[in-house]
Amino acid sequence: MRQMYLRMPGQPYRQKTVTPENHHGCKGQDERKRAGLVSQGKEYTDNKSLVRDYITEEELWACTTCNACAKECPININHPTLIVDMRRYLVMEEGSAPGEIKAVFSTIENNGAPWQYSPEDRMLWAKDLEMKVHLS
Repeated sequence: MRQMYLRMPGQPYRQKTVTPENHHGCKGQDERKRAGLVSQGKEYTDNKSLVRDYITEEELWACTTCNACAKECPININHPTLIVDMRRYLVMEEGSAPGEIKAVFSTIENNGAPWQYSPEDRMLWAKDLEMKVHLS
């Protein structure tokens, strides 16, 4: 039995047990589905999507990408890479992201940086320093 640690912003870590028996996609599969997968190969479909049907958006964004799951995986699956790819799909293809991240994207779009300052005001903090700052 392996443990996966999840954390949502502002919440303590919580533990999620990940075992081969209850791993997403393996739960509740009957012999007909397995037989269909074997006989039809990549053409097989259960008409479900990995994101939302098997893995919730909350689970994707709760992952801290600490890499503990990849280190514990007995078949060397790099889970953080897959999770980041699924997050990328949600953001780039569906425009779906938590509100905090959408705010950062908005400031990057408007100001060219994640800070809520215009490019002209970014160096104002350094105007009273006694060292020369070259602005370009």
